[in-house]
Amino acid sequence: MIELFNNFRDVLYLVLKFFQDLTEPVLGSQSYWFSIVLLTISVRILLIPLTVKQVRSTRVMSELAPEIKKLQAKHKNDRQKLNEEMMALYKERGFNPMAGCWPLLAQMPFFFALYQVIRSTHIAGETNILGGQTFFGVPLEQHWAALQGWDKIFSAAGLTILLLTVTMSLTTYISQRQLMSRQAAQVNPQQQMLMRIMPLMFFVFAINVPLALIVYWVTTNFWSVGQQYMLLRTAPAPAGAAGAPAPAPAPALVEESGGRKGLGILNLFRGSSQTRVQPSDRDAAGSQNGERPARAGEGKTPAKPAGSAGKSGQAKAGQSGRQGGGRQGTGGSRKSGSRSSGKGKASGPRRGKR
Repeated sequence: MIELFNNFRDVLYLVLKFFQDLTEPVLGSQSYWFSIVLLTISVRILLIPLTVKQVRSTRVMSELAPEIKKLQAKHKNDRQKLNEEMMALYKERGFNPMAGCWPLLAQMPFFFALYQVIRSTHIAGETNILGGQTFFGVPLEQHWAALQGWDKIFSAAGLTILLLTVTMSLTTYISQRQLMSRQAAQVNPQQQMLMRIMPLMFFVFAINVPLALIVYWVTTNFWSVGQQYMLLRTAPAPAGAAGAPAPAPAPALVEESGGRKGLGILNLFRGSSQTRVQPSDRDAAGSQNGERPARAGEGKTPAKPAGSAGKSGQAKAGQSGRQGGGRQGTGGSRKSGSRSSGKGKASGPRRGKR
């Protein structure tokens, strides 16, 4: 087993050496740490199928959350029965709880092999090319915890490693939150606690490892955030998820005065093209014609015969004539007013008889 791991470490070193030779004409002395970045990207490309399974597993878990909640309420006093029902549900839906951990577990051999490469002075039968190389002046084998006193904060090496470590913890949190936000039901409290603790655990771990491993982990975290964003963007959130859009409410039906029902939102446009008669205006017009204003709760007034339309028009003309005659002081206007009022009086009895 140890021999197998050593062979794997030597192959990893040869890949690093290939990337360093490839980028040295462009980057010069910075090609050593950049070869670690290219190695990380190559590893993540190989692990794309596992990442896709991880995202799918998160979506299936989101869809199963309501059913799991029902099972927990049903078998809250029988732990064994609850586990059996949950395993049966997982098997029926083809869900593997370990699928979310596969990308992380698959990277562990590369991580430990890179750690051995950084520590070795001779590897694969030759002198290690990464020995003594730097990341913008900071040695790749430098530990943050190994710095003395205030050098941890005020030296260039301390600030560089600390900044990369904080970036690693922050991107770890963002990556976890991306997956949690797609769950339809409320996130389990244990998962929430794990999401908060993991960045702190990685921070404590990172200050005790060489800078080369922090470069590896920051690169893989940025890759994870971008890859998960693309995968989750193409997969819509389940109903009830935190990022799922709420369904638009249906427009309310508004009953108009004429008895017709229409969409309330359309009244905004109809109001601009039609002049609506206010209730106060209708009451005032009705009182001038001698009609009683309609009250709330009364039925609709029956339609008038077609023959009475002309008579009512003559009555209105006579009434307007009387008002005009009262305002003017000339004799001619009084005569025209009296003639108009005569027509109005003639129409008065007919209205009374009806």
